[in-house]
Order: sequence, then structure tokens, then C-alpha cells
Amino acid sequence: MENRISILSTAFLDLHMAEKHASQRITLEACSFIETHNCIDKNIEERILALASENTNIVFTSTHAVIAVVTILSLHNIKPVWKIFCLDGATQLAVENYWNNEQVVVSANNALELANVIIANAADNLVFFCGNIRRPELPDKLQQQGKTLEEIIVYETRETRQQVDKYFDGILFFSPSGVKSFFSNNTINGGTVLFAIGNTTADAIWEFTDNEIVISDTHSKEAVWEKAVKYFETIKQAG
Repeated sequence: MENRISILSTAFLDLHMAEKHASQRITLEACSFIETHNCIDKNIEERILALASENTNIVFTSTHAVIAVVTILSLHNIKPVWKIFCLDGATQLAVENYWNNEQVVVSANNALELANVIIANAADNLVFFCGNIRRPELPDKLQQQGKTLEEIIVYETRETRQQVDKYFDGILFFSPSGVKSFFSNNTINGGTVLFAIGNTTADAIWEFTDNEIVISDTHSKEAVWEKAVKYFETIKQAG
């Protein structure tokens, strides 16, 4: 009988996306380990609207931040002429869904790389829309280079710690906060392969385990899921 592969996603996946790369030999379960919500109050909304009238250098490293800001801009029917620096993959797609690729100056594969390209582009007077537990790599690097960086928290992330009581051949991770939440209540078998949406998430995983980590080619949930399916079907064939 053919061995089956079980995979856990630490965030919910779109049903169509999951089915797109489905396999009869692979089973997928999903359980969210974090919750995010918009935390824009009146003062932050007024700041966003004030920035909308300026030629500002904007930084996004999260789709949640993009969605939170775009929600305010859409309510006021405003599409500011910002210069936008962002991570590639899902974050860039979220930006382009609103700005149609007009204002994206540059994208990068991870936060540190993004900081370096911002420095290379001599960008200053930067506004970083982020969450309450954002990673330090980008702001630290920019501040070390003397860059002016205004951080505006537009969403909050809360851990939803869950206990996992079964073995999985692979686990999908999509953010450092999701990694932290998962490992706060769980340990893993030495044979479990871990899949990360990018290098920043992979770095967070390495803080908890030395298991094999596979990094997706692009920053999207679909890319992580597709990477896992290809891994088990072509690299670690079972049966």
C-alpha cells in the first residue's frame, strides 16, 4: 500500500489554491497559529491621509499592512503617488492590486535585502507601515545608515497557541510570529520537513530546531504549498 504524506499548514489556505496542487498521496490539514486585525485609530487614519498628499517613500513588508492602509485610502477614494518599496510575492501583489504597479520602485526577497536596496536608491524620509511585532532587520539596518524612518503600526498580531498531537511529514510556515506561536506549545519529530515562505521565516524556525527547512521560491502561500507538494512527489517519493 502506498505511503501517504501528511502536511500541516500553520495558516488557512484558499480552497482553490489547495486543490490546484493537490495529490492523492498527500493530505493537508490547516490550523491558524496567529490572528491579525486592523488597529488604525483616528490619529493614524489622519496621518495616512496627510501622507497621501505627499511624495513619500513608503515601505511594506506585509500584506496585512498593505490591506490596512489601502482600506483607509479606499474609503476616501484616494490613490497617493507614493514611491513604494516592498517585499516581493504576496506583499507586492497586494500593492499592485491597488496601485497597478505604477508606484512600486523596487521589491526584494527579504527585509534585510529590501533595506539594502532602499539604501542603494538613496531613499530617505521613509514611512514604514507595519505590525506591532515586526522584525527588527529592516528598521535596524536603515537607522544604522542614518535613514529617517517613521514607523506606523496599522495592524496587530496575536498568537493563537494550538496543541498538535499527531505526526506530520511536513509543516508550512508563513511568518516568524506563526513560527513562535507553533513552537511555544509543540515539538516536532526529527523527520518532519519544514517549509518557509522566505528567509526571515526560515531564520525564525532555525531558532527552535535543526530539522530540514525548505524555502519557497516566492513570497506567497501558494508557493509554499506548491514547494511542499513537489518536494514530497519528486524529491522524497514515498511508496
